[in-house]
Amino acid sequence: NHSYFSFDAEGAPEAGLDRVKALGIRAFAYTEHHHLHSLELARRYAEKIGVEYIAGVELTGEDPVTGGSIDVLGYFLPGDVEAVLAFGQEVTDIDNLNYRKLIGAFPRAGLPAMEWDAYLQYLRTTYPHAPNRSADKQSLVAYLLKNALAASSSEALGLLATAKNFVADGMVGYPSIERAIAAIRWAKGLAMVAHPMKYALGERPPERVAAGWKALGVHGLEALYGPNPEKRVLWSRVADSLDLCISSGSDCHHV
Repeated sequence: NHSYFSFDAEGAPEAGLDRVKALGIRAFAYTEHHHLHSLELARRYAEKIGVEYIAGVELTGEDPVTGGSIDVLGYFLPGDVEAVLAFGQEVTDIDNLNYRKLIGAFPRAGLPAMEWDAYLQYLRTTYPHAPNRSADKQSLVAYLLKNALAASSSEALGLLATAKNFVADGMVGYPSIERAIAAIRWAKGLAMVAHPMKYALGERPPERVAAGWKALGVHGLEALYGPNPEKRVLWSRVADSLDLCISSGSDCHHV
């Protein structure tokens, strides 16, 4: 789950924990994108209402197994989290750099000029609770709509896609997810591949992909995810066959 401390989510940590308590869930983790900013607030509130809180994080990186980017969840932090936070900050810096390049490409694409500093100010004003919130597609679309630079979300997304073709020196890729896994393990945390059913595997059998992830050092798979029971069963069986842990997550971004 995510709270408004994540760049693509809404809702206070307390509201999410109240919902958890009402559902009778005994243990819970916020896995904010790339940082632990909600940790102390969520931990204190969880203790107050009698929910066991698990310190967590979600890190994104390039995956040598699938050839795309994947997300890895780190649970039962913090130990020594310096490397975890350093990796998260590196990804955040890359996101900010890429969106700055994207905004800078608008005039070259024949689109209305945008100012990076004005967009940053919009972020700080709209999300005062998260001063370190990174640039992201969702907020950039909202900014375009707010400033009448696009008439709809689909038009705003089209503008971003067009501008991307005019980024002079291309977008910067993420670091290897293997580094994120190593950082989580160094912190004595549990490294789990998030929502494995969402990734494009091509012709690769799930068992082969999961075996590759296991070789990178993950402890398990978030197999109990999403509305499709067949996929949950499939990935649970894959995890069992490889002696990997199984976790459950809603990936809720709104409360």
